[in-house]
Amino acid sequence: MPVHGPRPQVLLLAALALCVGAWSQKEKKSEALGQIYVYANWELPERKWIDIACDDEIVAKVKAGRFLVMNLPPGRHAVSAGDGIPEFVEARSGEKSFLRVGREVDGQTVMLVLTRMDSTEAGKEMVHLVYIDALKALSKSVPKEDPRDLRQQPELKTRGDRE
Repeated sequence: MPVHGPRPQVLLLAALALCVGAWSQKEKKSEALGQIYVYANWELPERKWIDIACDDEIVAKVKAGRFLVMNLPPGRHAVSAGDGIPEFVEARSGEKSFLRVGREVDGQTVMLVLTRMDSTEAGKEMVHLVYIDALKALSKSVPKEDPRDLRQQPELKTRGDRE
């Protein structure tokens, strides 16, 4: 009895093409994101968790000795710590930006502020920081695990390791 309609091989090939197309679109989207790192070094006097907001939405919480990463689409984003004044950051595709949480004291008023840092200085300050707990990542734009490649961290050498 002849089968009318597409052959099973054609259907399988069409389904495979759709899956590959969807996968490549997903890859393009993730490549197009910029990363904004927000960190609070150990010198920050606040020891409680501080809300970090991006574009008027709380995305995560950070405290002294911790950092987080936001994967954001290219464009201008308003990032703020607690009730502090927002810092506007331009997220660029495939690039990293760094913001350090600090304090500004004006008379009786203490306000949390974000300071832009260059990548070299931020790298030095972040080397001993820990990624936030998974439960403190409140948005899909914030990964629940440390995105750094920890294999690239510097290793201490002993006297026997000299070259």
